[in-house]
Amino acid sequence: MNNKKHEVLVSLPEALNSEFKELFPDKAEWFTASDPSGKKLGSGGGTAYLLAECWRQTDPDISFIDWLHMSTKLIVHGGGQSRRLPAYSPVGKPFIPMPVSRNSIGESLRQTLIDVQLPDYQRILDHIPDNIVAMVTSGDVLLKFGKDIPSLQPADVIAMGMTVSPQQAECFGVFFTNKIGSSDVEFFLQKPDSSEIEQLVDQYDFLVDTGIWLLSENAVMTLMSKCGWDSVNEKFTNDFPDKYELYSGLGLSLGNHPHKADDDIIQLKSRVVSLPSPEFYHLGTSRQLIESMTAIQNRGMASGWNPNAHPDQFILNTPNRIADRSSANHTLWIENSAINNSWHIKNQHVITGIPVNSWDISLAEGICLDIVPVYDDKFCIRFYHIDDEFRGDTADPATGFMGNPIASWLDNHGLSYNAIDAGDIISARIFPVLQYKDISGKFINWLISSEPMTDAVHADLYMHCKKMSSEDLRSGANVKRLIEQQSKYRQSAISYLYRNADSSIFSRLDLADTAETISHTDDVVDYKAKSTNALKSIHINMFHAYFSRYQGNTNWHEFESYAFKELRESIISATSTPMSIPVCGIQQDQIVWGRSPVRIDIAGGWTDTPPYCIEHGGRVVNLACNLNGQPPVQVFAKLSKKMEIVIRSIDMGVDQRIEDYDDIRTFAQPGSEFALAKAALAIVGFLPEFHTGTRYPNLESQLSDFGGGIEISLLSAIPAGSGLGTSSILAATILGALNELCRSGWNKHDIIIRTLALEQMLTTGGGWQDQVGGVFPGIKLSETVPGIIQNPTLKWLPDMMFKNRNTQDVSMLYYTGLTRMAKNILQDIVRGMFLNSRRQLSILKDIGDHAIDTFDCIQKNDWDSYCRSINHCWELKQALDSGTNPPQVESIINSVSDYLSCAALPGAGGGGYIYMIAKDEEAARRVRKQLLDSPPNKLSRFVEPYISDTGLEITKS
Repeated sequence: MNNKKHEVLVSLPEALNSEFKELFPDKAEWFTASDPSGKKLGSGGGTAYLLAECWRQTDPDISFIDWLHMSTKLIVHGGGQSRRLPAYSPVGKPFIPMPVSRNSIGESLRQTLIDVQLPDYQRILDHIPDNIVAMVTSGDVLLKFGKDIPSLQPADVIAMGMTVSPQQAECFGVFFTNKIGSSDVEFFLQKPDSSEIEQLVDQYDFLVDTGIWLLSENAVMTLMSKCGWDSVNEKFTNDFPDKYELYSGLGLSLGNHPHKADDDIIQLKSRVVSLPSPEFYHLGTSRQLIESMTAIQNRGMASGWNPNAHPDQFILNTPNRIADRSSANHTLWIENSAINNSWHIKNQHVITGIPVNSWDISLAEGICLDIVPVYDDKFCIRFYHIDDEFRGDTADPATGFMGNPIASWLDNHGLSYNAIDAGDIISARIFPVLQYKDISGKFINWLISSEPMTDAVHADLYMHCKKMSSEDLRSGANVKRLIEQQSKYRQSAISYLYRNADSSIFSRLDLADTAETISHTDDVVDYKAKSTNALKSIHINMFHAYFSRYQGNTNWHEFESYAFKELRESIISATSTPMSIPVCGIQQDQIVWGRSPVRIDIAGGWTDTPPYCIEHGGRVVNLACNLNGQPPVQVFAKLSKKMEIVIRSIDMGVDQRIEDYDDIRTFAQPGSEFALAKAALAIVGFLPEFHTGTRYPNLESQLSDFGGGIEISLLSAIPAGSGLGTSSILAATILGALNELCRSGWNKHDIIIRTLALEQMLTTGGGWQDQVGGVFPGIKLSETVPGIIQNPTLKWLPDMMFKNRNTQDVSMLYYTGLTRMAKNILQDIVRGMFLNSRRQLSILKDIGDHAIDTFDCIQKNDWDSYCRSINHCWELKQALDSGTNPPQVESIINSVSDYLSCAALPGAGGGGYIYMIAKDEEAARRVRKQLLDSPPNKLSRFVEPYISDTGLEITKS
C-alpha cells in the first residue's frame, strides 16, 4: 500500500479552466490549466506544461524535482480539440455527464466521467512502487477492472495493458513483451495493422495500451527534456514546451529493442502490466459516447438480444419527459436540453444545450445539434453529423461536414467559402451566433437541412451574423451559463424522479448529494415522497431528514427516527417468526449454564450492518477468543418457586424483579442493565405479542403454567465499550440459555438471527458479526447474501498459525481503559448507508473485498500477509469513521509502534481493546514493558487471548 499523498492535475479547455474553481468548489483542491493559446503541444508537451505550471503556481520556492516527490501527480488530459465529439469540447471530455448505472446504488445525477474514473485510478495509485512520481491518464476513457491490482515492480515507465484481439488492438498503442512471461517491454507500436500484430505474435506477447502510464522521476525528467526543459534554470528554453507526443514520441522509443532508437529514452526501464478483468470504454467520438454508455448499462449481461437490455437512448438533465420514444429512436443522446413535443427526432442524434423553446424542429437521421451559450447573452448554433470528424481543409473536396463534403452543404445553402473563413474545418467559422430572440425553429431547420428551400431571409441572417468555429467554442463558450442551465434542468429532472420515487431510481441515488443538488427546488420542498416498498421508504425518509436538516428545519429528526423505526420493524417482523411457546425444559433443581467467548474482528466489520448487508450482503472474518483461559460471557438460568422473573448482574452487583408484562416491555431502553435480558424474554415468548398459543391474563399466570418463576444471572467479565462484541454476544448467550430453559428448539443459526432482531428491538441496531463471532468457535469467514433475513454461511479457517508458540508470544490484547459507546457511531454510519453515500459505500465494498483477501492469507498460513491485512483493515475503518482512532488511542499505539507489525482496535474503535502483533518476541517484551511501566490510565492492562474451540456452550447441571 502506497501512502504518499495524491494530487490531481487536469488539463482543460480554456472556457472551463477560467471558471473551474467557482463551478466545481468540491474539486477546488485540484490543479487545472489550459494549454497556452495558439500552441500545439501534443500529449507529451501538454503533460510537461501541466507539471511545470502546477509547480510554478503552487510551490516555486522548492526545486522542481523536490516538488515532484512531495506527492504523486495524477495527470488527466482533457484539454484536447475534441474533433470527433464536439458537444463537450467547451468543458473537456473528463466532464462528460455520466448516466447513473442501472442497478447501481450511491451514484449521483451530477456525476461526470472523471468522477467515475477516479476511484479506479486511486486503486492503482495505492499500489504504485515508491519510485513513481506521476500517473498519466486519458480523459476520454472509462476503465473498469477487477479488485486485485497485480504486483507493480519498480521501473521508470509502467504501463497498464489489457488483452485484446489483433483486430481490436490496431486502433491503439500496443506493447510487445517476450514469450518468457517477463513484463519488460521489448518495443511499442502506435496503431499497428492487425496483420503486423499477427506476424509478431509467434515471437512476442502483446498488450494493448489503456492510456495509463506510471512515471518515475527519471521518466518525467526525460520527458521534460524532450519538451525543451532546461533543468539548470528550471524553465522551458522557448518559454513553452516544444510539441512532443507521449505515445508516438516517448512510447515508440521505449523497450529493450525500441521501434525508434533514442539514446536518452533507451536508459529508461519500462514494463507493461495486464490489468485484471479489464473493461475498456472509449468516449472519443459522438457515436462511441452512446455505444460505450449502452455497454456500461448492460455490463454483466450475456451477449445477444435481451429484452432487459438497456436501449441506446440517453436523456440526461432535461426539464421535461421526451414523449413518443420508440426503438426507432436508437443511438440517442439528449443532455442539458429542453426538447418538447414539437421536436421530431429519429436516430443517431447527439443533442445538447437546448434552451427552453417552442421551436418546431425536425432532425434527419444522424444530425446532431448543440446550442452553446457564448458571451453574456448569445448562443452559438452548432450542427454536424454524428460521424463528422472535423478534420481536413475546407478547400479539400474530401473534407466532410453534415455527412457529406462540405462543398455540398455550402452549395445547397447558396453559400461560398468566404462565408466560413475557409481553412482547417475545426477553425472554420461555420456556426452562427445570435441572441435567443433571433433564433427560430425555421432558421435551425434551414441550417440542418441537406436540401433547404431557397430562403433569402435565412441566408442573409447567416451571412451577416457573427459566426464561430468549433475551435473558438473551446475558449469562447460561456461555460458558467452552460452549467447553470444544466444544473437548473437537472433539478427539474430530479424533482420528477422524486415525485415518482416509488417507481423511479430515486431511492438508489446518493441521497445526500441529491439533497444538496435540489435544496431550493420548490417541488421537493412542498412534496413528501412515499413508497410502499419498505427499503425504498427507509431511504426516502432519511432523505427527508437530510434535506430538512440541510435547509435548517428543526423537524428533520422526526424523519430520521422514522427511518430507523422502519428498519427495526422490518427486521423484527422477518426474524422473530415463528413466535414461541415457552415450555419448561429443566427440573426444579437444575441450572442452565451458558458461556461464550468474545470475538476479535479481523476484516469485514461494518458490512454485516443493516441496511448495507440487506442490500449488498455482508462478509466478515473474525475469531472467537477466551480471555485469560475463560469464556468471559456467562449466563445462568434456573427455576424459582415465586411466580416472578429475577434478573441479576453479577459483575455490576444489581438485580431487578419482574412481575408483569409491562416490566418486560421496557426493554427498548439501552441504558438499562437488563434491557438485553428483557428483550430476550420477550423473543422467547414471555410477552403476549411474541407468544403463540394460550393467551394469559398476566405474567404470573403464564409463569404458573410454565412451572415456576425464573432467575437469570448474567456475568460479563469485560468492561463496557470494549470493542469485542460483548453486548451482542451476551444477548446471544441469554437467548441460548433461555432456548434450553424453554425448549424453544433453536439451533445456533436461529440464535444468530434472533439476536439481530433483539438488537433492533433495543433500538441500538447493530449487525450479525458479533454474535457469529462468539456463538461459533474458531476463525471463520461469515458471509450473507442480500435480503431482509441475514443467515450467515460460515467457512472455517485453519488455526495452526494462531496456535503456533511463536505467534502466540507476539500476539497481544491490551485494554486501553477508554470506552466509546457504539450506538452513536452506529447511527452515524447507518445514516450514511441510508443516504447511499457514494464514498461510504465504496469504502464498505473495499472492506468486504478485503475480508476475502484476509481469508486467503490465513488459509495460506501467511503470517506476514496477515499482519499487513490487519493494518489495512485498520486504515479502512479509519477512512469510514475518523473517530475510530482518537488522539488518546493513537498516542498509545504510537508509543510502541516501532515494535509492532500491526495494530488495530476491534469493533467500532474509539476505545476498548487494541489487538497488536509485535515484530518478534523481543519486540513483544518491549511493548509489554513500555505499557506496563507507563500505562495511559489506571484501568489499562493486558489480557491473554486464546482461540475458543467451542464457541457458545450450553449445559445443564
